[in-house]
Amino acid sequence: MACILCIDDSTYELANTIPMLRAYGHQVLAAIETADVLDAVANHGIEVAVLNCNAAKNTNDIVLALRIIRPDIAVIMMSAYCHLPCDRLKYADSCIQKGDTGATLLRTLDTILCARRYGLGRWVAA
Repeated sequence: MACILCIDDSTYELANTIPMLRAYGHQVLAAIETADVLDAVANHGIEVAVLNCNAAKNTNDIVLALRIIRPDIAVIMMSAYCHLPCDRLKYADSCIQKGDTGATLLRTLDTILCARRYGLGRWVAA
């Protein structure tokens, strides 16, 4: 299974997402601060980053840094409501509505991981 980095400043979302992903066999790391995100990417075999889109926190910098450092990482952005500028979303492989069922996240993960396995994913910085 995949090594997934959850980037979220909301402990409620992390408290629900991490156990679900682990129950399906994924290795899951969590980070809130940009330095912790970069450390996890540098020191672990992260395959997917699940990123909370948050207008208050500049998630654009985080996802751009991921694309520059490790363009092979799949990025799934989650948003409570999609009002974010398109410049944030162009770096994502997928965007899902926060609050969707865990099954939606799992299906999205499976689709992205399958696409990458067959060379259909993004492999260069946006």
